[in-house]
Amino acid sequence: MRQKWSVVAKVSELGRIAVIRRWRWWCAAAGIVSLAPLLMAQAATGRSDGLVVLRSNADFATTLARVEPAVRARELFVMRVIDHADSAAQFGRELAPNTVVLFGNPQVGSQLMACEPRVGIDLPQKLLIWEADGAVMVAYNDPAYLVRRHAIAGCGDLIGRVTESLRAISAQVSGGESGERQEATTGTTQELRRLYEADQEDRRPSTPPT
Repeated sequence: MRQKWSVVAKVSELGRIAVIRRWRWWCAAAGIVSLAPLLMAQAATGRSDGLVVLRSNADFATTLARVEPAVRARELFVMRVIDHADSAAQFGRELAPNTVVLFGNPQVGSQLMACEPRVGIDLPQKLLIWEADGAVMVAYNDPAYLVRRHAIAGCGDLIGRVTESLRAISAQVSGGESGERQEATTGTTQELRRLYEADQEDRRPSTPPT
């Protein structure tokens, strides 16, 4: 009798663990489903946290040298170049190549700030170019993110033109449309897979102890 109750208790405990694991799996699945449109959009466009990120097909120096011609071709001006690696070296710190290029046109920026003054914190436009793990990356602020961040209203046509300009400039700097987009990643998918595999393990028939 004692052995029988021991078996029942063990089966009950296994059932409880399986329920908990299934519950966690469904919670994770629900999170994936709710985030699916966002994650798919990020994977398709390289957007993550307000940034559009592309991978250059050239080395750092070549990629950086492409910026000014790409900017000037669209009647914009390079206003400042900030070399973070050089600044770090002046203080004895070593940093991989990392440079921000500020550019724009006051005629355009002033119109944006007339719609919403707070957008001035994110102007002028900028490109970040950096090197990591043997790859050179190019990033810029997604105008759609800035619209949401600052609740910009009444500048739809202008935002559209800015978006197209940034898209063209970043494509040219990264090496044209062949520049590889960096997909957004998330650890949630790995967690979901782990929970699913654990759930499948619980579902496998097992022989109860005798």
